[in-house]
Amino acid sequence: MQPVLRLGLPNKSLIQRGLMTTTTPTLLPTLVEKVKAAERRLLADGSLLSDGQMQRAYEAFRARFGPDVLAGLDGLALLERMHARGPAAGNSSMMYWLEFKNDEEFPEGMFGGIGGGSSLKFGIYQQPRTGKWFTGSPRDIHEISVDEAIEVARRQRDQVVATSRVLLAAGDDANAVDFVNLERRIMEAAPDVADLAWGHKYLGLIAPALVDMFHGQWWQ
Repeated sequence: MQPVLRLGLPNKSLIQRGLMTTTTPTLLPTLVEKVKAAERRLLADGSLLSDGQMQRAYEAFRARFGPDVLAGLDGLALLERMHARGPAAGNSSMMYWLEFKNDEEFPEGMFGGIGGGSSLKFGIYQQPRTGKWFTGSPRDIHEISVDEAIEVARRQRDQVVATSRVLLAAGDDANAVDFVNLERRIMEAAPDVADLAWGHKYLGLIAPALVDMFHGQWWQ
């Protein structure tokens, strides 16, 4: 099991943070200046988003998929908001945003990628052409009913909502957080979701001051 939290590193690149974190309290002044110069250059040419641009992207995601929004949905509406696939669904589901969406509204590269592997990494998958739902693994995939898919979505929703509330209650001052205790509470609240790449990215978009942008286990 991989840790969900990364020593309070906010969901920004190391350059955007100037490499100054709770784990690196001091750096050679020349290195710090080089990093800041690189940050200014990348901000100027659009390779990095400004704080305002990132905040607007966070708000766009939370307006559609934030914990209070998901908590207010159920049944087919919840399933489709989280997992619907294909052009007929408008490419507007939460899983599409987390894996694929990359435009001015939500520039995916700035928030960490989770692409690759099987779509079954989300627990369930809707076949765009037929609208049928599947679960399992790449070697053992099987069709499930809509009602069964809804139950999976409900369980996932309940866990990401519970975990989001734990994180939000912890505040956004990484220096004041007991991360060992917070990690334990997160895994208790979301044992099936928190250490998955998509679950980690979701939490990073909800509480970027406490969850970093490296979502795949190979980065952790």
